[in-house]
Amino acid sequence: MDVTPPPGPAAPPALDRPYLLERVDEAAVVQLYADGFSPLPLDQKILLWHLYNAAIAGRDIFYDQRYGHNLDMRDVLEAVLRHPGDDTETFAEVRRYTKLFWVNTGPYNNLTARKFVLNVAPEKFAAMVHAAARQGARLPRRRGESVDQLLARLAPMFFDRPRLTPRIVVAWRRWRVSCCIVGSISTRVRDVVPTA
Repeated sequence: MDVTPPPGPAAPPALDRPYLLERVDEAAVVQLYADGFSPLPLDQKILLWHLYNAAIAGRDIFYDQRYGHNLDMRDVLEAVLRHPGDDTETFAEVRRYTKLFWVNTGPYNNLTARKFVLNVAPEKFAAMVHAAARQGARLPRRRGESVDQLLARLAPMFFDRPRLTPRIVVAWRRWRVSCCIVGSISTRVRDVVPTA
């Protein structure tokens, strides 16, 4: 009879490990360590591997549900990153924007819902996309769509700041009114009419 002792607690984490990898504007990219992974039995490691692959497979669904243009925008940004042109200043801004895009799963801040835009001239970005296309990048073009038409279709998503004015959204439910200011950093729900 093989009696193996259960795995003990994971070794204490080293204090000199880096956690903060980089900052991109107000976002921080951090390293997480799975200290308890090594002592897991093989079947649990395999389960975690499958869950990891399921998360990757569902990533595009989540991107698409967050914003209808996310997948096309992401494909264009990643094509430029894979096939950089000669303009290093524009490339640096595209890389910064792409990192924010990845962290927030789209062009809207996931905490404040504020849109962030690409801070380069649209002509410079277009030149980068054309250079990537000439280098063989796969762009998310629709049937019969040219690179210029693709850029014209996606330009508002990359460059236009939304013109938000606070609006009050009123939803009636029995004798209650829920008020939220759309576009606000914090959304607060308050009972206006008492239930009696």
